[in-house]
Amino acid sequence: LFSNMPLNSMIELLPFPFGNLGGLVDVVHRKLNPDWQELMAAKKVLDREALRIIEQAYNDPNLTKRSDLLALYMNDPDIKAMPKDQMFVYLRDTVLNFVIAGRDTTACTLTWMFFILCTHPEIQAEIQAEIDEKLPESEPLGVKNLSPTNVPKLHALLFEALRLYPPVPTDEKMCMEDDEL
Repeated sequence: LFSNMPLNSMIELLPFPFGNLGGLVDVVHRKLNPDWQELMAAKKVLDREALRIIEQAYNDPNLTKRSDLLALYMNDPDIKAMPKDQMFVYLRDTVLNFVIAGRDTTACTLTWMFFILCTHPEIQAEIQAEIDEKLPESEPLGVKNLSPTNVPKLHALLFEALRLYPPVPTDEKMCMEDDEL
């Protein structure tokens, strides 16, 4: 009867302390599962790198003068009031949320950019000519040579992809109570 049922579903049928999330069977299954071990190893790498960046910012004497997102969070009075270990965990979670969200939206934007290039060969030819002319292989890529003034057609393509196919097409918000502007 249970041969086709996934292990996780079967674990839920067992009474606690054996079944359910955090039960004995779940803990043993996670310890023996190589996929779980790989996930936890990757999580440790992400945590370590996020905490390294946070520690570096925390020790920066110019933190109050910085305007990057992490510094804005760290300079917030409510966050400054947290105990250091709690603040670091909060900031780690925030940093990782931005990294993960940025990865998804960037991938979505690039997918639509390549779709536009594949469906409009004339645009692809123009972009290729601009890249060949303005970005020679002998020069390293950087913010300056990828600026909108240096490669305006590539910049226009990016913004057109974002306009036509926004990665987050709607972001609805609703008032919980009346407000006066």
